Amino acid sequence: MKIATGRESTSTDRPVRLVGHFTVLALWILSGVSPSRVAAEPADGRPLDVRTFGARGDGVADDTAAVHAGIAAAVNSGRTLLIPKGTYLVGKPIRVTAHGLKIVGAGAQHTVLKASAEMDRLLYLRGTGMVISRLTLDANKKATYGIHAFHLNEQDSRLEFLRVHGARSHGIFLDHSQVFEIANCIAQENGGDGFYITDCNGTRISVCRSMANRGRGFCVTHTDLSGGCWLLDCDAELNGREGLVVSDMAGTPVVVERMWVETNNKPVSLGPNIYDAVRIASRNVMLTKSRISTRGKKPARPKFAIHLASETRLGIEPKSMNFQVGETVKGSRSGATGVVSLAQADPLFGDEFPIPPPYRPWLALPRKLMLREISGSFQVGETVSGRDSRAASLIRSVSRVSAGNCVVADNWVAREDGRAPVDRVKLDRGCTANHIGRNHYMSANGLVGVDFTDDPGSVVSDRSVTTGSGPPTGGRWPRGAFRFNSRPSFLETIVLGKDVIRNGDLEQDEGWKRYGTPRAHQRSREQAHGGSHALKVTGSGGAGVRQSLSDTSAGQRFRLDGWLFVPTGTVRLIVFDGKKLQYGTTTTGPTWTRMTMSFSVAEGSTPYIGAQTVGGETVFFLDDVICRLVEKVERSPRLVLGWVCTAAGNPGTWVPVHAHR
Repeated sequence: MKIATGRESTSTDRPVRLVGHFTVLALWILSGVSPSRVAAEPADGRPLDVRTFGARGDGVADDTAAVHAGIAAAVNSGRTLLIPKGTYLVGKPIRVTAHGLKIVGAGAQHTVLKASAEMDRLLYLRGTGMVISRLTLDANKKATYGIHAFHLNEQDSRLEFLRVHGARSHGIFLDHSQVFEIANCIAQENGGDGFYITDCNGTRISVCRSMANRGRGFCVTHTDLSGGCWLLDCDAELNGREGLVVSDMAGTPVVVERMWVETNNKPVSLGPNIYDAVRIASRNVMLTKSRISTRGKKPARPKFAIHLASETRLGIEPKSMNFQVGETVKGSRSGATGVVSLAQADPLFGDEFPIPPPYRPWLALPRKLMLREISGSFQVGETVSGRDSRAASLIRSVSRVSAGNCVVADNWVAREDGRAPVDRVKLDRGCTANHIGRNHYMSANGLVGVDFTDDPGSVVSDRSVTTGSGPPTGGRWPRGAFRFNSRPSFLETIVLGKDVIRNGDLEQDEGWKRYGTPRAHQRSREQAHGGSHALKVTGSGGAGVRQSLSDTSAGQRFRLDGWLFVPTGTVRLIVFDGKKLQYGTTTTGPTWTRMTMSFSVAEGSTPYIGAQTVGGETVFFLDDVICRLVEKVERSPRLVLGWVCTAAGNPGTWVPVHAHR
């Protein structure tokens, strides 16, 4: 067998008629010469060299016709097309609709396909069993998309070792491409997202990097297919917006594992500190074993390292103009406003790229516009318009999308600068039935905090495991939080007697006197916990109301319960036991909160109970006050080990955990 390398050749003792494909490819890559020069005895199925079709790759000549001819020959023959080292100028989109095509370059740093004229996309792929490998696609700010893979399917379809940069919009647009793999690819310095992934059910994206794009690093969404996929060992850095967005998915889950998200929200010209590091407005997302950080210096709006969000989805006209992510939109009739979180990418099908007939009904579906920071309510039938893009469209549908059934656990979280508490997990109102597991700080000990309003599901955070002598009486606690009993004791059952409070339901004008100098204390219908009245008190500096307990004896034990509603300021219950004044836990906020105190009557003056302001100007309502005699205490054979929160809230519902003796 003769093996040619340049102009020199060697021979072996036995002639061999076939040279293996991988031997040819390896020698070609190492030597940099054409396979036609490597194989002394060409065999059927040998790779094709694009230069044999007239391509020059000098960065000056127009190689459009040669590249297209080489691809056509590779499709017809079933052979691999090799594109040697060089820069190949392409003036028209490379359109491939075939099965089994393989295009291999000499490496992303050596082989460059470069757009030389305006076009919608540089490389369009549709088919099965394709492999595109080892080259750079330079959109050169002339192509809208670098790669548009539409229905590129099957497990033997792969995009690998590619670099895509310079697209006016998204670098790599994966569109309805299912059960295929993209690995070791880089999307860099594109005008939109590095990777825009829609309806790619069963697709595996691994060891890919998205850097310095004007949009997000990775965006995963869907239109009509479930679109669940895997993002494994990927990296998002220096992007203008979020590192990762998962928006409005349905059906099968999106799994994100071992992702590196760092130094996004750049450059400053895009508006510093506006976007989260990771934003999830979708069901069925798992985020785990990832390293996530975000900028935090003077954020322009609330933002977080990991944000489970609730957004409004508008269905708009399919042929509408393109709205811009980050711009404010407004409804023509409702006056409602919102900020664009995601605008469904336009596949740009038309005369040059007609959509195949089986997919035409999909193209007629309403386009999706996702909005955050909503004010007001958008209406079906009105027109929504963008402030910056001047885009406008009729609204066909309006719905709400919230993160749900998501798992966020075992991640490392940090903030890169500043003092704002952005290194947290945030759940918007309406984001329920999620599992927020243990997520750890990178630069400090402890678990990452979790901010939420509605019960988010099960949560492990910096307030999840504490120690105390009883269950919490204030503060917002997640379901699943546990408080260890600092003084383990056998459970006591308290048997209560009669109520000694007069007019505890506050339906009459009696029984309650000033405590200190409140400016006003009177019955009111503004708020009521039970019945139709409550006692409204206005004051400051400890002023409030009280009621004497004249019919009591020294040594008697009582339990006091009262409900407080505090629109302004801070309030607490008080007890004078006959010798000294005792203070209850403070409460604040415009919600009815039950407050409890226990005390024993001491020898001395007449005891009294009441409620007082704490600090400055305060308005509060008091209702349903009960003070009952403790007749006896029965000890249980159960040892109280602690308390578990079974329903999130302020302070939530706590149930004792015990062991039998």
